[in-house]
Amino acid sequence: MKLKAKVVKVLGHTRHARGRIEGDHVVDEGALPAPAWVQIEPDGDAYLLLYLDANGDPITDTWHQTLDDAKGQAEFEFGTTEQDWKTVPE
Repeated sequence: MKLKAKVVKVLGHTRHARGRIEGDHVVDEGALPAPAWVQIEPDGDAYLLLYLDANGDPITDTWHQTLDDAKGQAEFEFGTTEQDWKTVPE
C-alpha cells in the first residue's frame, strides 16, 4: 500500500542537499527544492518516504524501519497529520 500527502509547509527542522565527493572532501552543491508531495511506499520489510516535486518526480527519499517512523518523519519536516494521508491507487 502506498500513501501520499500534499506538503503544505516546510518546518525547517531538516536540510536535504546535493553533494559530491572531491578528493577526500564532501562538496555541498546546495539545498534540494522543497517537495510538493511526500509518498510512503513499502521497501521489503521497511518503508521509503519519497519527496516528490509538483510533477510527481522524485527529489530524494529517506528509509524508515516502520510505517509510523515514515509518517513521523513527514510530520517532523512538514507538519503532516494522519488525516493528510491518502491511499495511492495501484
